[in-house]
Amino acid sequence: MMRFILSKFLVVLFGLLLFVQCQKERDKYYEAPSWLGSSIFETLKDEGRFGLYLSLAEKTRYSVSLKGNGLWTVFAPNDDAVRTWLAEKGYPSVDAVPEEEASKIVAYSLVFYSYTFDMLPNVWKTSSS
Repeated sequence: MMRFILSKFLVVLFGLLLFVQCQKERDKYYEAPSWLGSSIFETLKDEGRFGLYLSLAEKTRYSVSLKGNGLWTVFAPNDDAVRTWLAEKGYPSVDAVPEEEASKIVAYSLVFYSYTFDMLPNVWKTSSS
């Protein structure tokens, strides 16, 4: 009986040690690589021409995703384009844009995933089938 309990204890102990080691490896595997740049939000902010678009994004739930790391491709309108749109819609500033409309604008500019030029023919074949 004692042997049986000891063998079960050793199996559980081995399992726990294996789990801890796997957890360390998993954390290391999913760690952001050192060569990875800043978030798309920071990249657009540093560019200096997308402040109004970022102000629209700040009004939405998309700002959390844009500030994090992800596979987003963003076709962001520059400040001149946003100013033109604001004038066409009759908004005096980004602050006057309703959250729902800001969400539509930001969502329209986002594509989830990143595609390389070489992948585009495959994407086209898949979407046109």
